[in-house]
Amino acid sequence: MTSKHNSKPLFVIYKTDLGSTSLGVLLEENLKTDFNFFYFDEVDLKTNQNKFIYTINYLKKIAELRHQVKKTSNQGHKIVFQNLKPALFSFGLWNSTNGIVISDFSHSLFEWCKKKTYKKDKRFYSQRILYQKLYKILTFTDNLKGNLQDVYGVSRDKLFSVPIPLDFENYYQVPQEVGTIPKVLFVGGEFYRKGGNHILNAWDSKLKGKCELTILTNSEIEEKEGIKVFNSVSKGTQEHISIFQSSDIFILPTDRDAYPIVLGEAAVSSLAIITTQYAFGAQNIILDGESGFISETAEDCIEHLITLLDNPGMIINFKRNTHDYIQKHFSREVFRDTILQAIQ
Repeated sequence: MTSKHNSKPLFVIYKTDLGSTSLGVLLEENLKTDFNFFYFDEVDLKTNQNKFIYTINYLKKIAELRHQVKKTSNQGHKIVFQNLKPALFSFGLWNSTNGIVISDFSHSLFEWCKKKTYKKDKRFYSQRILYQKLYKILTFTDNLKGNLQDVYGVSRDKLFSVPIPLDFENYYQVPQEVGTIPKVLFVGGEFYRKGGNHILNAWDSKLKGKCELTILTNSEIEEKEGIKVFNSVSKGTQEHISIFQSSDIFILPTDRDAYPIVLGEAAVSSLAIITTQYAFGAQNIILDGESGFISETAEDCIEHLITLLDNPGMIINFKRNTHDYIQKHFSREVFRDTILQAIQ
């Protein structure tokens, strides 16, 4: 049994990919004194290729989750789930007075934002039941907030906007001066979905000679004059951090992203940032036209990049504005206070 001294609200970290894993680490770093943490790590479970052992371990993890949720609920504490799936796994053990989800994504989000048809299948209806059953939902973006109201019928008084946690400990720096040749950074494991091809298509005709371009990706991309490609730089390593901190402009002409963690890393590194309106969360972290550009299309990202490259003074102003805005709205103290207030 957990003693009263150790009795705290429970935070369930759900790791399903690199993005959710990175977010989970930041959530714990910022809230480790306020919560007990439980980890549901699908990434680790999937490393076992034996389907039988994988299934057994998966079911054991669900049982452990349900035990922890039941214990915390019986103690009268709140339970915060990172995303909806662990709330589903523990359904019936939390209720409309203590079950909370924190998220940047729903399965209809992209279709809804692009005004496309979304599926109303069994998953949709089961998720709608869960969303409406929860005590509160904390969202990192206004996009998701609107989506939950419009598509899933979630009451506005259950929805709370919170800042995403940023990695100040590793990536923070004050704005650096811009060199003779500005340094541009693109990061995207999925090179084409993240829009890296638009940068390469414009390189020879529009960008070559105006900047140095660094690309971090899992895809095999041919290096050209003025372009450096890295395929094996691990996130969070000193090399990864140094690449961010030595850059001036971060560009992500993505087609769809719920809330790219790299935007936060670029912002904490005090970079000018260019991305599309389909990088949800960009509106929260970028002052459009002041610290970066939120473009309607990937092609517009390239034109905005050219605008910055032709105006070095604008680059340093954008970098300074990024720094000041992030310090004011995304500090560790602001994040922690907002979360704790929202879950009450």
